[in-house]
Amino acid sequence: MMRLVHFGSVNLDFRSLFLHFECNTLFYKVPAIFDIKADILEMQNKCRKVEMKNTKLGILYRIVNGVLRIFAPLA
Repeated sequence: MMRLVHFGSVNLDFRSLFLHFECNTLFYKVPAIFDIKADILEMQNKCRKVEMKNTKLGILYRIVNGVLRIFAPLA
């Protein structure tokens, strides 16, 4: 029987801890543990494997992305 779940993904750096308000949660001996497990298993069934052939970007996307990167420091 599961009694302990550590849930979240916080990075241990200044920006993550103080500016982005990231946090983790520790559950111990609560019914929510079973809901979390069921949710994770359900999500795994919906996932698909990403292969290298699925990551290639088209030329139009790369051009637009390059142009937008010029303006990124202004935001």
